[in-house]
Amino acid sequence: MNVHREVVYKLRRRILEISEGITEYESWFIDKLVQEAGFDMTVWETKSKDVGEKLWRKVVGEVSLDILDILWMEHLVDMDQIREGIGLRGYAQRDPMVEYKKEGHARFELLVTKIYQTIADRLSRISLEYAPSQKKEIVDSRNLSYRHGELESGVGEEMAAKSQQSPDLVDTEGRHIKIEKVLSGKQKVGRNDPCPCGSGKKYKNCHGRA
Repeated sequence: MNVHREVVYKLRRRILEISEGITEYESWFIDKLVQEAGFDMTVWETKSKDVGEKLWRKVVGEVSLDILDILWMEHLVDMDQIREGIGLRGYAQRDPMVEYKKEGHARFELLVTKIYQTIADRLSRISLEYAPSQKKEIVDSRNLSYRHGELESGVGEEMAAKSQQSPDLVDTEGRHIKIEKVLSGKQKVGRNDPCPCGSGKKYKNCHGRA
């Protein structure tokens, strides 16, 4: 799990840097999306021109980190379930620790692939959608929103309530893009329960902060 955590946190830091305008890992990230998910590089170039490079990087960050955090939390739950049931392998004359590492490695490879595939799918489906009654030149934040299609990632497709949505991002023409959160289908963690990330803190003092 420490190895898994290091890899995921490293990816998270790189995505954060991209969203903040540090382009050192941008080409690397695009290549990963191409290699792991068959991402069309022209999508990145076209959308970057449409809304501006700065805003596009922020959109990429919002979308990617949302997906990464949800899938990572689901992976932690899955690994806990494997650990709880791994003792039964001993009755079949198999070393529980070896079995745990073997199955954990396989699950983690699937996780990494799913992360890139889901991000690539979401970025490919982003579009700016205007209210039919409004002219493009007078559109404001109430008439422009971020949309996505169906994701084939296993992630819950529920939309977050408006109060939980991220702040609007403003493009080069003063238009607003709303990034809608995707919620996991997993059971909600109580605020006083231990955080699933393994930090040892209560959920409300870790990933459950407002």
